[in-house]
Amino acid sequence: MKKKEAHLSAVLGRNRVIIERVKPEIDDGRYPIKRAPEEKVVVEADLLHEGHDEIRGRLLYKKSSAKQWSQMPLKPLGNDRWQGEFFVGGAGRYFYTIQGWVDAFLTWRRDLQKRVMANQVMEIDFKIGAELVGQAARHLGLKKGRQLIEWVDFLIDDNVEPVERLRPAFSSELRKPWIS
Repeated sequence: MKKKEAHLSAVLGRNRVIIERVKPEIDDGRYPIKRAPEEKVVVEADLLHEGHDEIRGRLLYKKSSAKQWSQMPLKPLGNDRWQGEFFVGGAGRYFYTIQGWVDAFLTWRRDLQKRVMANQVMEIDFKIGAELVGQAARHLGLKKGRQLIEWVDFLIDDNVEPVERLRPAFSSELRKPWIS
């Protein structure tokens, strides 16, 4: 993981998720599982955290000779259980691990949606969202973060109608840079 990504992980709360009951595993990971080439490895784990924040997770995997890890988002199965999968490309040893984090942006977005439904959106809601998006923009750098800066300006622009300012919060465009 790059230095900027590691810092972004810490800022976004990735240190608050506990990962337990990872499957498949043999004797707490002491022995490798076995799969044939082109066979799928389905990995499941419990991702736990305190509170009611939204969490996310990803599966990282690689062949032992590879320098880079491949990754895929975990899918929630319910009751704190998550799942991801990868295919064994050829003979050899493979490694996999799971990362979990609290998704501050997704939590803000979920809570904002509840406030919209209750007709209780306040100026502070836009400021919180702008701060979260601004943090991501600063850590992504000028090239990748430029679009995010535009969204920050839009969120805090009180000359724009509140209904219009809600648009970026629920935009799939704004969600993309947060998934890395």
